[in-house]
Amino acid sequence: MKNQKRIHPDEHILTWSNQSQDPVASGTPVLTNSGWGVSHGLIAAGDSGTIYRGGGFEFAKATGTAVVQGQPLWWDGDNSRVSFTPTGTPPLGTAAKDAATDDTVIDVDLNRVPAPAATRHTTTAAEAAANSGNGQVDIDTGWGVAPTSAPLQVRAVTTGRIKSGYDVEILGAGDVGKVRIKGVAAGTQIDEGDIVEFVAHL
Repeated sequence: MKNQKRIHPDEHILTWSNQSQDPVASGTPVLTNSGWGVSHGLIAAGDSGTIYRGGGFEFAKATGTAVVQGQPLWWDGDNSRVSFTPTGTPPLGTAAKDAATDDTVIDVDLNRVPAPAATRHTTTAAEAAANSGNGQVDIDTGWGVAPTSAPLQVRAVTTGRIKSGYDVEILGAGDVGKVRIKGVAAGTQIDEGDIVEFVAHL
């Protein structure tokens, strides 16, 4: 499928040298030292050609998965379509708009990635009582994929002191993109009213 380009004001056009043994078809993402590009026209093996480093593109999408606007996406070169989970490369970009489960294409803002997910959350009574009384707070990054890191601190609202001794669990399955913070033992419980300050990075 030819990927249809939507012009954005911030797009960049560069000359790229195809050092692989295979030609690169027009509209195909290529990974460069400075991120992804999308070829403008066929670039034969060993030749140079134009790539776009910014802007909006329409790529193939597998059915069976819904995507929310702003969700990071990766490139599945084996199947020539976007991937919803990290592939070992930088993200291709983020979804420019929502895509339904049965959609077969998706608009992607090339090389745009989510800003760090940050929040300041006050622990509720129900959260403090969870996890056998040690407390359990779930944070949703809104990305739809697991973060790669999740620094946090828990501050006791009554004394202002920083607490320590917590597990940070990155969730999967139906809770992909959520991070669970749990007290691990008596004395490190998360109490009602405690402030959880959280930053997650993709």
